Amino acid sequence: MYNRRIDQIQVKKETEAAKIYEIMTIFADSFHNEYIADDKNRKEYANKILKDGIFLTAYYHENPAGMACGYMNDMETKCAYVSFLGIEEEIGLLKGFVLAKLLAEGSKYGRERGMERIRLEVYKVNKHAYKLYRKLGFIDTGEASVDSVYMEMEFDRLDQWRELIDTQ
Repeated sequence: MYNRRIDQIQVKKETEAAKIYEIMTIFADSFHNEYIADDKNRKEYANKILKDGIFLTAYYHENPAGMACGYMNDMETKCAYVSFLGIEEEIGLLKGFVLAKLLAEGSKYGRERGMERIRLEVYKVNKHAYKLYRKLGFIDTGEASVDSVYMEMEFDRLDQWRELIDTQ
C-alpha cells in the first residue's frame, strides 16, 4: 500500500531564493525557532542558504510535504549540519518516509562535498521528533543548549535508507 505512495514523494534541490522563502513560509510554524519564524529573517536566511548551503523540498502529489536545509562545509569534522527541517502534518504515516527521503538525498550532496555524517539539533519539547530520530538510527551526542540536544548519524546508515527506499 505505501510502496505506491513512496514513489510519489519526489525530492528537489531548490535553486531560487524566492522559492526557498515560499517553502520556509509554509513550514514556519513547524520550526521551534523564533528567528526563522520572523518573516524578515526568513527572507535573509533564504538568500544565505542559497549562497552557502543546500535546500531540499520533498513533494507529494506536487505539493510540499517536507523541507530540509543545512550546511556541508565543515571539512575538519566532515559533519553536515541540518539547520531546519519541517514535515507536513497532514501526510500522516508518510512522515517518516518524507524524512528518510530528504535525509538520504541530502547525504548524496554531503558525500560529494566530503562529509561523513550528519548532525541536527532537536528541541527537548519536541519529544515526537526526538523519538523518531532515535528510531531512524540517530544517536544523542549531547546538549546543544539548555533547550536542545544534538543528534548524529553516519552517512553509511543514510545510504542504507536510500537503498531501501529505492527498492520500494
